[in-house]
This record gives sequence, structure tokens and C-alpha cells, in this order.
Amino acid sequence: MSDDSPKAQAFDAIEQELDRLLSLNPLERAEALVALRRSRPDLAQEVARWLNDIEASAGFLEPESRHAGQRIGAWALVRLLGRGGMGEVWLAERADGVYEKRAAIKFLRLDRLDTARRLIQERELLARLEHPHIARLLDAGEDARAGAYLITDWIDGENLDQWLKSAPRPLALRLQIFAQVASAVAHAHRHLIIHRDIKPANIMIDANQRPFLLDFGIARIAADSQNASETRDLVATPNYAAPEQLQGGAVGTRADVYGLGALLYRLLTEQDALPLHGLALAELVHVVCERLPMPPSKTAPERGISRDLDAICLKALEKAPEQRYQSVDALLDDLAAYRQGAPVSARRGGVGYRLSKMLSRHRLAVGGAALLLLAIIGGTTATWWQAQVAAREAERANAVKAFLMELFASIDPEQSKGGQVLAEDLVQEGETRLQQETDLDPELRYELLTMLARMRLDLRQFDARLRNQTEACALAVSNYGPASDAATICTIELADSLRQNQQIDAANTTLEPVLRTLEQAKNPDPMRLAFAFEVQFMIERDRDHPEQAEHAIQKSIALARVAESGIGQQTVHSLEQYAVLLNTFGRLDEAEPLLLEILAFDQAHPDVRARSEQINTRWNLLTYYWSRERYQAVLDAMAGLTKETEEDLGRNHVAYFRQRQLLANVYARLGNFAQAIQIRHDVDAIDGIDRWANGNFRQMLWADQTLDLSAIGRTADSQRLAARTLTLTDERDLPQGPAFVACYGALYAAALEQSPAQREQWSECLQARFAKLNQAQQAAYRRFLLQADAVSLRQQGQTDAAISRLREAVALAAASGNGGHALERLEANLGFALIDAKHYAEAVPLLSRVRGKLAERLGITHPSIMQIDAVLYSVPEVDRPGLSSRDLQAQATRFQQRYGRPADRLRLW
Repeated sequence: MSDDSPKAQAFDAIEQELDRLLSLNPLERAEALVALRRSRPDLAQEVARWLNDIEASAGFLEPESRHAGQRIGAWALVRLLGRGGMGEVWLAERADGVYEKRAAIKFLRLDRLDTARRLIQERELLARLEHPHIARLLDAGEDARAGAYLITDWIDGENLDQWLKSAPRPLALRLQIFAQVASAVAHAHRHLIIHRDIKPANIMIDANQRPFLLDFGIARIAADSQNASETRDLVATPNYAAPEQLQGGAVGTRADVYGLGALLYRLLTEQDALPLHGLALAELVHVVCERLPMPPSKTAPERGISRDLDAICLKALEKAPEQRYQSVDALLDDLAAYRQGAPVSARRGGVGYRLSKMLSRHRLAVGGAALLLLAIIGGTTATWWQAQVAAREAERANAVKAFLMELFASIDPEQSKGGQVLAEDLVQEGETRLQQETDLDPELRYELLTMLARMRLDLRQFDARLRNQTEACALAVSNYGPASDAATICTIELADSLRQNQQIDAANTTLEPVLRTLEQAKNPDPMRLAFAFEVQFMIERDRDHPEQAEHAIQKSIALARVAESGIGQQTVHSLEQYAVLLNTFGRLDEAEPLLLEILAFDQAHPDVRARSEQINTRWNLLTYYWSRERYQAVLDAMAGLTKETEEDLGRNHVAYFRQRQLLANVYARLGNFAQAIQIRHDVDAIDGIDRWANGNFRQMLWADQTLDLSAIGRTADSQRLAARTLTLTDERDLPQGPAFVACYGALYAAALEQSPAQREQWSECLQARFAKLNQAQQAAYRRFLLQADAVSLRQQGQTDAAISRLREAVALAAASGNGGHALERLEANLGFALIDAKHYAEAVPLLSRVRGKLAERLGITHPSIMQIDAVLYSVPEVDRPGLSSRDLQAQATRFQQRYGRPADRLRLW
């Protein structure tokens, strides 16, 4: 009997498209998928999800009893780890000798799965859960004797309860563990999977303090509305089950929010949210559904738990699903707000609470308004302020304070993003109210406009800043006179605002008379003059006047040192500007001591600069080490920086992404491609990666990964990822540079496999992407194109033509001034081609020189060194005087043992 239901028809359409796409090569498949997304986006989305799981089910048979030593494919069962209503979990070891690894094998009860198609859908969704805090799905299938199974990573560690008891755990670490687990749950929800059994026993923490959420293999697929009744059959652990689970109601994602709330309660107090031990079932259900838990701070008063954490925890534990956080992401946002000192939406605080929280996150420039705001933060308000100023100014200060308090009271948090008052709300409402207050005292209006302009700068609202700054300057001149301190400072800030709005000539015209007046004064204020010279530096830099820019920033630094008696916040700011300028000049060795001086200041005064500013300085130092090919220095500095970035800014911040990408690049440069691939894989699994530059970061990540994969001979994986990179580039209209790199990686992989058809196909792709680059990009990437041509020519036996291409590429790299690894790799490839042509007299000295430079920096065990030695060993001994045959032979042997093949003359790391 045929099934003509809409669901069956949809599945038939998916099957037809899968059959068609799987008959194509990777490039054609990618292009066809792009076309399908344009014509039928819904169908394309489903097809793309099924592409990685195409094997038909082998049927369902009742399993025989399982036992230690039993083989499941390449795995051998070791011991039973656990058994439940949904199946069994066994520890297993790889038994085929290919590599050593342990895994967990989950055997599912066959009567829980309706059809073969349903099991395929379960596997397909689970296979998409690639997250650093979810145990990876390694394999899945059916065994005639053992039944249906899922194979996941085996996590060797402690469950959450054991971890809490084994050692004292600081609050920051507990919250970090919770946030990582919650991010895993959020990732699953985005893939339509509800966990339904979040509890300490399902969370393992390894020796590196990394948590892993387990048992997704028996989770509910939320998307299957046809079988919604099945969401009622799970009896979860009562202490962590939402009321609707125990009452047999439909279970949605907010049941997992409740489970996370109970987990957070456990982490904060080391007790359960509700006392359920020893209760009969009916009484237990009544307590969970009716009784409110005590705030964590009351349950464990000795732990000093804040009221914000109380509010977050209790909101997640609301009895009614609609009263909880609407999603796990919303819960994570509130937790992130707490860790950053911002207001949390769960706590409906009054004006004072919201004001203190917001202002603690937005420190303003020095001045009367900033001092007033700091006084409000401290809670001493008018008493503190009036002790610092004369009676007239105190009256004005009270007016500013009243304006701010009324401003906060006027903003409805329910109408604001995230349910809290944001700085954007504050400044916009402030400007609106200023426009309405037509009879406001002019001096008070100036004070408030200056405050708003500085907040606009902090928020990078440059157009609005210029509007506020222009009006403030007019008031400063009319209120205090054109030569007043207020007018001088305001005019310098106006020049900077004009520069930010690309009005460079106007900025220069505005600044020049003020700067001249300050320089000619008998006793100029060094701090004010330092600020003026820093603005002049930025103007001259933007006018492309490098010498004038350098002269100005040097003056700014010297004056700031005088004003701050050595080094302070202004000096640090100017030093960092100068370091960036020196980097653009290529004077890297001069930039390093400036960055080190800034870091020393941050270590001595950790609370002066914002954490994001400190992290950015350390990043600048890392990029300096990278450009100088000081790879060990990068590794040493990266360890602490990445952890701090994750704690302070979060894993979804671009600073975290770029640090992990740089770390992967370092490992790739050192020849540790397995580590590089794993790092990029972990970063790729972070959901927030697409928030930055419309996916451009993911595009660059994939492009670099194609190079890693081709380097270790994973040709199919490299070409598959290259095709995905091209699809992403075209779908989102992203830059062509990474797409060109991806084609290059796939071409190199094809060349290594000596596949003429694939090589030709990817060569055409490379040429097509090169044509889409702009003129500057083509100049930068031309050496890659030349090297790719040389690869094809050498494989076709046209050695002389290949040598000509490589000579041109070497000349381009040398002329660019970048040199380093790129130049040495090209020179080595040229040496290999010269050996092919038996031009030993030129090849041997060239390769020896390159080898010496690489060995000094990378060590003789680096794969590039071993390859060069192996190729030199192929040269007749008489043509390589001074080189030890024994040493070269040893290196050639090491190379073949490590990489499973002789040293060809294409691969070079």
C-alpha cells in the first residue's frame, strides 16, 4: 500500500535529490546544492542534512546477550558501564590495530524505534551535534547479534557530583562548567533535540576541567510533531525533572531549562533544590509541582551567593514553562550579564540597581560628569559630590544627578533589548529629553551633552557623537569663552569626532589653532597637550602622512610621561597607538618593547584599563611573535590569554575565535596538523561563529583546514571541505580570497594523489576564483597561482616550465618584503624542481640554505626538514659534497615511517 501523506511525499523528494547529488563529484555537488537552495530552500535544507548519512538500515533483529570481548565492527566490548530502560552502555576498545582508542557504545532497545527510517533520522540528527562539550558520535549501525548501537567518545573523568566532592571548587569555575554544559544543551536545541534528563550523573568532567554532556543518544527529537505523544514517556530523575515531565505533559525545550536550573542550584549549594528523598510518588510529584525552592543564598548562606544568582536560578526553576527563560540562550545571556557585572533580566531591580550595573560597565572620560557618575556608582551620591565642589557646582551636580535618575526611570526595561536598560537606550533617551528641555541652564546643558558625546564614543556611535560634540563646543565657547579650558578640551574632542566621521581636512583645520595655542602657552598642561598630539597623530595617519604621524605620537608619549610621572592610562594609550603604527611600517622589533611596557603596566595596575583593552594588547604582541616566526613564544603566551578571553569575553567573542585560529596556524606551521585540525574543528562547532562578519570567519577557518587536510594526505576530506567553502562563499557573497585558498588546498591534495582529472578540475576552479579577486588581491595571491601551475607542469613532465613559474613566484615573495616561511617554501619547491631537471649545482646549495634557516627555527624533526633531507638523499653523493649520507638516509627513513610514503617532491609544509 502506498503512502501518499505529505510526510512521505517530502521524504521521496529528499531521496530523489540525494540520489542525484551523490552521483556528482564534490564541485558539481556544491554547485547543484547552491542552485537547489535558490529554487527550493526548504528541500535543500533537508537534503543538506541527510547528505552525510546515506546508508540504508539493515533491519531490526533482536540482539543476543552481549559479553566482554564481543566484537562490534572494529571495536571490542570491555565491560558494562550501565543499563537502563532505554538500553545499555559498554566501554569498548579499538580492536582492529589501526589506532588505539576507547569509546562508549550505547545499545538501544529495538522496540523503541518504529522503523528503519526513524533510526536513520535519529543518527542523522545526533551526528550533527558537533560541540566541544558533547561527547562526539563516532559511529552508528546495527549488529546482527548485538542490535542497534551508537558509538561515542569515552570520557575518562568524574561525574559532576564526584567532581564537586573531590576538591574545593571556586565559584568562577563552577559557573564556567555550568555555562559550558548549558551551551551544549543550547546547541542541541538548535538541532531540534531535547535532552530531557540533565543531571550530575550525565555530566562527566575530565582532568582538564572540561565538562561533557552525555546521553544524547536517547534524547527526544523535538521536530517530530507526528509522534508528540512519545514526549510523554520519559520518567526523568525527579530532582531534575520539570513539573510537566512528572505530570505526563508534553515536554519542550523549557524542560531542559528547568533541568539546568536544578543543576545550577546543585553547583551553587551542593544540595538539591527540593527535598525529595524518601517521598512516595504522589507526594514527590506534589512537591515538585507546588513547592517553591529556597533561594540558593538561604540554603547555603556560608557561600556568599549573590541575589543575582538567586534570581537566575529561581527563574529557571519556575513551575510554569512560560515563566522560565524562553530558551537556554536567554539563560546563558543572563549568566553572562552577571559575570560581566551587568543587570540580569531575572532580577527586576529598581532604578538604583540598573543604574549602578550599567555605569559599572561604561567608564567615561575624566571630567565633572564622569566624576558624578562614579559617585553614583559608589552610592554616596550628593554627599560625596558636594564635598568636592563649591556650592554653585554642587547645585549643578545635583541637577545632573536628577536628570540621570529621571532618565533611567523613564525607560521601560520590558521594551529594551534583553529586558534590561542598555547604554544605547540611555543615551538616546537622554538626547531626546535634552531637546525637549528648552529652558535648561546652558552650563548644565553643556555638561550633559559632553557626557552623552563621550558615551557615544564608547558605544562607537560616531555620527551621533559628532552631533552632540558640535553642540557642546558651541555651548562651551558661549558659556566660558573661546580660550577657556572647557572650550579647548571640547574642540580637541570635536576634531577627533570629525576624523572618525572621515572629515579629515575639517578635523585638521579644527585642531591646528588649538594645538598652536597650547604649544605657545607659558605653562601648558602636559596632559591636555598630550591628548591634542594624539589626535593630531590619528589625523596625520589617516591623511597618509607617516612621518608627521610618528612625530606627533612621539610628542604625545613624552608629554604623557611627564604628566603621569612615568606611565599611566594616557601614556599606555599612546604607546599602543605607536606600536600599531610601527607594525604597519614593518619595524616590528621597535614595537615589541612598547607592548611589553604596556603589559607590565596592566600587571601592576589590573583595574585601570578595561579587560578587552588588555586582551587586545596581548593579542597585538602575539601577532608580532607570529610575524617574527617565534612560534614557541606564541604558544607560551597563548595558554593564559585564551582562558582569560573565554572567562572575560566568552567563547562567542571574535577575540576568542581569532586566538584559536592563530593557535591552529602555529601548530600547522610546526607540522602538528592533527592538533591544528582538532582546534579548528572545535572552533567550527561554536554556534556564535556566524555572528561575526556574516560567516567570513567560518569561511577562513574552512579554507585553512583544507590546507591542513591536504598536508596529511586526506584528499577526499580536503576537497569536500573546499567545496563547502565555495558554497558558503557564493551563498553569502563573501570575499573571494579564502575561496581561492580552499581551491589551492584541494588542488594540492589532488596533485599529491596524482589524480590528473581532479587536478585539472581544481586547477580550473583556482583560475576562476583568481579572476574574481581585485587587483590588489591578485598581486598578493599570484605566487599561489604560479606555484599551482608549477605543480601541474611538473606532473606533466614539463620541468623547465615549472622551474620558470617557481622562479617568478620566488621573486614575487622576495619583493613583497614578507619573506619568511612563504619564501622558504617556494625556494624549497624550486630546489625540488631543479633536482628533477638534474641541476644539482644550483639545487643543492639552495636547499641546504633553506634547510639551515628552517632547522634553526623549527628543529630537524619538522616534516619540512625531513622532506628536504630525504630529497637531498636522492641526489648522487658526488653532487652533494659535505652532506652526510648516513644522516640524510636516517631522515628519509623517519619521514617514510611517520607519513607512510616516500618523500615526494610536491608536499612541503
